[in-house]
Amino acid sequence: MARKIVFTADDFGLSASTNDAIMASHLNGALNAAVLMTHQPGTEEAAELTRTHPNLSVGMHFHLTDSQPATREAWPWGTSPAGAGW
Repeated sequence: MARKIVFTADDFGLSASTNDAIMASHLNGALNAAVLMTHQPGTEEAAELTRTHPNLSVGMHFHLTDSQPATREAWPWGTSPAGAGW
């Protein structure tokens, strides 16, 4: 059976510069997939990029730190992974 390695980028949608880096890696053949962050400064752009580049597989990113929550001003535990439940 043939094996396939899938390279996936984290934080798609975090910012325009993150989106640029992910798309450059994908277009140069180094990246197969990305994980989309919602409610971040680059989310709308990332969503549009997924529509115009259908060969990039996209999943959803579950984030609890270092991002802007969708339902409140800030995370109650700040940016601490330990505080988020790690």
